Amino acid sequence: MENDYLHPVSYHLRNFGQYLQLDLEAATAGNLTLLGANAVGKTTLANAFYPVLIDGSIATPNFNPARSSDTVSANSTNPRNTTRDKRTFNSMLLGWGPSQYQVRTGYTYMVMASTKRQVVLGIGAHRQTDGKKSATWWFVLDSRSVADLTCFDAAGQALDKTGFCDANAGFGEELQVFDTWQAYRGAVARDIYGFDSGEALGKLANAYRLLASPILTGGNARFAPIPNALRMAQEPIDRVGIIEPLAKSQQNLNQTLALQHELQNGLDRLAHIKKAQFWGNLNRLNDADGLLLSTRN
Repeated sequence: MENDYLHPVSYHLRNFGQYLQLDLEAATAGNLTLLGANAVGKTTLANAFYPVLIDGSIATPNFNPARSSDTVSANSTNPRNTTRDKRTFNSMLLGWGPSQYQVRTGYTYMVMASTKRQVVLGIGAHRQTDGKKSATWWFVLDSRSVADLTCFDAAGQALDKTGFCDANAGFGEELQVFDTWQAYRGAVARDIYGFDSGEALGKLANAYRLLASPILTGGNARFAPIPNALRMAQEPIDRVGIIEPLAKSQQNLNQTLALQHELQNGLDRLAHIKKAQFWGNLNRLNDADGLLLSTRN
């Protein structure tokens, strides 16, 4: 890879929503494209991974359908829930329709990798529709052996938090488990994305939520909160030195490519000179042979 940085390589669901087990491989750059007709579950599936991708919050529905973009405050780093969206984390976990689950434990996570490192960012959750028992745990696994992550017991049942920790105890300090999304966000911000705080990542996540909102295609949304959110997100990115190193890296790459181009031009010119010299010498040899032959005659 030209740029050796952590990027998504795969997305996974375990006993989550309509999927007992789902594994999706990302493209080379970490992108994932979902295609399908309306109402087949594309947004719901994307929502299952969105909290893991950004700040870990399960409180605010992503791809927010709120009627005004002002409802997603550019100043907020603590997402809030809304009753306007039925596609909440709880409903995604338990599923819909006649086969929906009354009690369920499931996992959503993604694997990121570079040539030197592999990381799993994930969420485990237990839900009951009666609301009597609920639990959520967030985890970060920073290990070369992420394929050994265990979410099921020997009987094929999804593990609760205690079972998950026990089953993966062999990872030691490589596995971190958190009780709150704020703690998860702080660890991911510092250890994975290189921010100085979880709040900095929260500002960037808020900008992503605005950009992903379908209200932008509705024709009546105010766009002002979006550039405001992007400006707020830009400041901590610049402060931790992300943009400048990237720009410098691109500059060095451009200089290297330019030098390679110059070297290639030089090699082409040298080859042309050698070719011209060869034919010139050959012509002189032919002239000399002809002169010698005429002298003998």
